[in-house]
Amino acid sequence: MATRLLNASWYKSSVADFLQQNNDSIIGQLSQGSIRDGFNVEQPQFETWRSEIEILKDQLCDIDNATIFLEFVIPRMGRRIDVILLIHSDSPHIVLLEFKIGQNKFIAKDIDQVIDYMLELKNFHLGSHKADIFPALVVSEYRGEPRNIEGADCLGSIHLKDYVGSIEYLTGNGAEGWEESPYKPTPTIIEAARELYSGHSVEDITRSEAGDNITTTCKKINEIIDDCKCKTTKRQLFLLQAFLEPENSCWIKYSNPKRDSNSEDHAVLLSGNGPLVNVLTEALARDEKDKNGIRIGYARNKVKSFIQIVHHYRDEYINDENPPSEHVAIFDEAQRAWDGNTITNWMNRKKRQWVHGESESGF
Repeated sequence: MATRLLNASWYKSSVADFLQQNNDSIIGQLSQGSIRDGFNVEQPQFETWRSEIEILKDQLCDIDNATIFLEFVIPRMGRRIDVILLIHSDSPHIVLLEFKIGQNKFIAKDIDQVIDYMLELKNFHLGSHKADIFPALVVSEYRGEPRNIEGADCLGSIHLKDYVGSIEYLTGNGAEGWEESPYKPTPTIIEAARELYSGHSVEDITRSEAGDNITTTCKKINEIIDDCKCKTTKRQLFLLQAFLEPENSCWIKYSNPKRDSNSEDHAVLLSGNGPLVNVLTEALARDEKDKNGIRIGYARNKVKSFIQIVHHYRDEYINDENPPSEHVAIFDEAQRAWDGNTITNWMNRKKRQWVHGESESGF
């Protein structure tokens, strides 16, 4: 398997080296990672990082068998986890820490955030599929006893040392290469996504004037893909909006992961329209939540396996030698992809890496 070369975090070190490194040097590396990924860092963020580093150094002083990642990027999800502690054990043991500096109580949206991170890591990061993950919300000014709230361990910063020390594991090298693991949804999440589509809500969302044209078009797409599988070839398909209104109805219906969940034959719908992705994700997730009574975070993760932001997909594979896990990729509004000069100039302005002169569609 090829290596995932894209930097998985803005900072990585053994805990032992982290404890010895100058705080300003660590913050400098975080700042460089932020600039590399196209983000501007404001003064409040520097202060937050400094507080987190001071807490971690105080609480992890007895930990000598772990690797620490700061601002760990979840593959293709476009989100970053504050801190990951990867324990050197016989199998991956991952301590996921989300800090809330200056707070003194646990807030529902913060608990949801921690659970979402855990689910995204578990469901979409290959090295974490079978890992033991310990999601923790660390509230700096909380002084009460640690609590488990809806699956998240909630604690004050003064209890972090005891929390990490309480995790049981067997020493080994089972986590070697973990951070290089690529994006890959679990068969379980693909199966869950397929079940999500079994309800009436998707028909409501995809209903349009096109009527039977959607079913006919999806049937033809399936026939072409099956032919490609038999002949081990690739095909590029274009759907013209003039003959199918709206074309998103067809793509949403087709991206239904209706095939064998144990195969890599499922599709992903990629769009540069952030509001569209958010609306579709939230509509499907809320329907699933209301229908089956599950947490909204679990429902959103089902949808994220087949509806995603195209920019995150693009950025994930700039330096990733692994092929995408999906064998079918649907690009919404593909004619809006940038040509070589536009994308190269934009990446240069953002100080981000790109294959000079290559267009987005060529990439």
